[in-house]
Amino acid sequence: MLETQKFSEGVVIRRGDIDFDEGLVAAVDYRGDVTLELRDGNQVEGFLFNANADRLDLFPKNSPQKQSVLIQDVKSVTFSGKDEAAGKSWDEWIKKREQQTKPLEM
Repeated sequence: MLETQKFSEGVVIRRGDIDFDEGLVAAVDYRGDVTLELRDGNQVEGFLFNANADRLDLFPKNSPQKQSVLIQDVKSVTFSGKDEAAGKSWDEWIKKREQQTKPLEM
């Protein structure tokens, strides 16, 4: 099980870190943007939505087109955007939803 606090806004994981692979999985689950620093010095910022054995798929911040990046080209991952789901739970959402749909008593 991933420690969600371990991978939160502002955290940087680098290739060679013992938890790099774990961090890639956490980056896919993260509900905010991440910044990928690539070996060639370029950076890609966006919403990471998929990872498989050799690549990461994301929606770049300033483009409507999906982009794929080879994992071998990733030097570091920064959890750069605000996690929109931080501090929110499914149970809280259900309670709020039930209150909104509850008929008014007179």
